[in-house]
Amino acid sequence: MIDKYRGVIFVAILVSALVFLGYRDQKTINPVAKLKEEEIQLQSPAQNNGSDSPKLQVASNSAAGESNPELTPSQVEEIVRSYIMKNPEIVTDALDKIRQNRLEEIEKEKKEIEQKIQNNQIDVESVEAPILGNKDGTSVIVMFYDYNCSYCKQSFDAIKAILAKNDSLKVILRVNPVLGEESLNIAKIATALYLLEPLKFPQINSELLSDRLYEREDLIELFKENNIDFERIEKYAESEEVNSLISKNKELANEIKVTGVPAFVINKKYFRGYMGQEALEAELREPK
Repeated sequence: MIDKYRGVIFVAILVSALVFLGYRDQKTINPVAKLKEEEIQLQSPAQNNGSDSPKLQVASNSAAGESNPELTPSQVEEIVRSYIMKNPEIVTDALDKIRQNRLEEIEKEKKEIEQKIQNNQIDVESVEAPILGNKDGTSVIVMFYDYNCSYCKQSFDAIKAILAKNDSLKVILRVNPVLGEESLNIAKIATALYLLEPLKFPQINSELLSDRLYEREDLIELFKENNIDFERIEKYAESEEVNSLISKNKELANEIKVTGVPAFVINKKYFRGYMGQEALEAELREPK
């Protein structure tokens, strides 16, 4: 079915791109101009005398009464292909325009999110989340993360390096498990640990955000090495308090349109995707 309409789809995409670039009225780069600026119209199967194969009817601009030749999709595709081969620059121009439009959309979306962050500033930097570094720090990084996200782990390594030398930095950790049931289970365990034994949370959190992936048996061993009662933590992980805190993180992420992890709010500015040490430090140096 797709192959049957392949040529028509191809023509539609090309013509749309040309119109979008403002080339529609320029004969030198309009493939339809090769047909004396005739209008290509797609006939449905019902209009093709019952035939299953769609055809393109060329509606001539000449005087009434003249016959209207028909082109099959494959014929039109060959015309367009020939034109593109002779004028390949239009494809590059179209891609550049699409890329520029996408960059503008991303920037617009970023500004909208930052406005939402301004409106939810108290919630974004709420103390209802683990804090690393200086609790009264003048520079603030809010990190939305998943314990099974490799880019989250790499970004956290960069954050730890900055914390080691920046006494004015406050890091607020908002776990946002988006990668499945295992991620949710680890998030619950970590949140329960934070609520019951906050002093031991930083070390365990750092281990969970290392390169290693932790299953239940690994967690039991890790907690045992750090003199933590895993069964107590695991039981509390199903409590209303734990689920409520994780739900608040998810609701906040949805409110400010955080659609993936990692994501960061740095001094009220929004960033998504992996950020290394250099990028993080550059943003921290920016005026607030």
